Amino acid sequence: MAVAKKQKFVDKARPAAHTILIVTGIVILLSALAIVFFFSHYIMWPGTSKSLEQYLDNKYKDTFIVENVHRGSQDFGAPVYTSADAYPTNNPQIKFKISKSPANEYTDTYLKVLWTSQEHAKIEQDIKTLEPSGRHYTINVTISPQASLIERVSGTPSYTEGKKLSVKEISLTIQLEDQVTYSDSQQQEYAQFIYKIVQLYGRNPALETSIYYSGYGAATKGKNENTKIEPGYICDLSPDDIAEIKTSSDIAKCFRQYLGRKV
Repeated sequence: MAVAKKQKFVDKARPAAHTILIVTGIVILLSALAIVFFFSHYIMWPGTSKSLEQYLDNKYKDTFIVENVHRGSQDFGAPVYTSADAYPTNNPQIKFKISKSPANEYTDTYLKVLWTSQEHAKIEQDIKTLEPSGRHYTINVTISPQASLIERVSGTPSYTEGKKLSVKEISLTIQLEDQVTYSDSQQQEYAQFIYKIVQLYGRNPALETSIYYSGYGAATKGKNENTKIEPGYICDLSPDDIAEIKTSSDIAKCFRQYLGRKV
């Protein structure tokens, strides 16, 4: 009887041991896959930064430094993308992004950062001269060449040279944040100011110009007596909107109010 009981115990133990072996094998396999995934996605293999630098050197006829290289994908087993930060060796302040797709297609923001850096102050000053008396605006400018233009570029053209090559392939975005309290009675004055900017930058055949105005009105009491609300006002003009504008009155119609902010 004792032998029979021992045999039953051994028979019961065997499946448990078998299960442990299977689970251990799965854990080892998953760990190995995780290690492979990590090294293939996030470790900078020798030559990765060099290939990015070589692309930039050949494309823009200049020398560049590439750093902070990362490899990654959106999901396990998905195509791996490479991204990095870069800057020209003779101008470290111009920091931009570069990426490489699984199909070895490169994209970068070099001309966007370079042209915006070169032209921001001039465009801002041009707009400041148009400001109505007593108004003050924070002005942000972004210049973004489209991929079709970047593909045709060889060397590092200036913004002026780029405009000569462009056919509506440069996006110029002008953001105006009004620093003086908005007033409905002065809406036509704001519209005339924006119309002058449209005439200055919205009619250039090389540019796709967008203009965004934002401001806040006088504070009023909110639902809670301890809080006040400044109503917000915006006027967003896309390139298509600007193409349809004939007078400043067309711009005045674009102003609209939204909830605003607590103060």
